[in-house]
Amino acid sequence: MTVNEVKKQIKTGSLCPFYVFTGAEIEAQRIYINKIAEVTNKPIKRIESVKEAFNRRASILKVSNVFVCRDDLEFWKSATEIEKVEELLGDNILILQMTDIDKRSKASKTYADRVITFDYMDADTLYKYTERACSLSDNNAYELIDMCGNDYSRILLETNKINTYARAQGVSMDEAFNVLVQEGTI
Repeated sequence: MTVNEVKKQIKTGSLCPFYVFTGAEIEAQRIYINKIAEVTNKPIKRIESVKEAFNRRASILKVSNVFVCRDDLEFWKSATEIEKVEELLGDNILILQMTDIDKRSKASKTYADRVITFDYMDADTLYKYTERACSLSDNNAYELIDMCGNDYSRILLETNKINTYARAQGVSMDEAFNVLVQEGTI
């Protein structure tokens, strides 16, 4: 499954009960998790193991959740059938975040249509997001993107520094960027 397919599912409200998010772009994963929770009107519950999501199915209050679990290798190695996982989840949604996936593993093949890889975005896409966070000149925005290695999480951290410094010193964003780069803060 691709990121765009998940985006379409979010827009139409036709979400799957189980996803596997992987890849280097952690901030994009966080944004999609929050959007899924918002669209389904379900709270996000961080859990240590997938079993916890299965145990909460028969809740007295009948509150559904978006469960987020990171790197549950025990579950991953079991490679439980998707139909069984969805049945155990009930009305809940489970997002398993995996740092690294061995493409040769049984689970990788079992969950292939539920794995979404969040790779770093290209510079032109990041430019749009960088401009929303901090209005830099085109050259400085692209330089920042390059300095951050196209990592959106890092770009947000650095734009926060730029915004804070510019407000505190009463200077433009570009001036703040240049000073922070010169000083080695960025």
